[in-house]
Amino acid sequence: MPNKRDLTVADFYSYTITPEMVLFADQKMQGFKYSPHKNKSRYGSDPKRAHLGFVGEAMARHHLGLPLDHTFNDYDYDFLYRCLRYEVKSIGSEGCPLPRYNACINHRDGEPPNYQKTDRYIFTRVRKDTEDTGWLLGWIDASEFKDICRPLAKGSYINPKIHMKNAASSNVYIRELYPIDDLTATDPGPEPWKQLELFK
Repeated sequence: MPNKRDLTVADFYSYTITPEMVLFADQKMQGFKYSPHKNKSRYGSDPKRAHLGFVGEAMARHHLGLPLDHTFNDYDYDFLYRCLRYEVKSIGSEGCPLPRYNACINHRDGEPPNYQKTDRYIFTRVRKDTEDTGWLLGWIDASEFKDICRPLAKGSYINPKIHMKNAASSNVYIRELYPIDDLTATDPGPEPWKQLELFK
């Protein structure tokens, strides 16, 4: 595990969202099962939020040199990279976030967090009004996230402008994440992201 240090904005990667990334998100949306009757805290309740999440996944795939394969679909993780499962968590943003902002995983209020069976999380932000710009923020082991995260109940205010009106969440500060560069600087080993049979 790399040595943790406080992330700064200089550690983030800013991306102009390409037509290929948008196409990837559009194709993933074709298999998205949307229901307006679902509780707003549940996956599948908001197609705009889902599309934004797929754009974030496309950014992470592109940065790690993985194909934009829209056919792979698993609830627990988005892709395999160097023998580890990665789940990308993305939310909308009006601009580049600050390290003191939260990296969060939403869940239903009043219930224990239903963490996915993944090894690591990657956190991104995508400009929510236009989806033309995104930021790769950092990553963290799923086990460490569970150990250090702070809960916020539904209805809480993260700050005067951000209201958790639809869901509860588990949170770490962005500055507590590891730099994205650490993922590509470690020993690559084989090409295990092709070896889906490892997790069947």
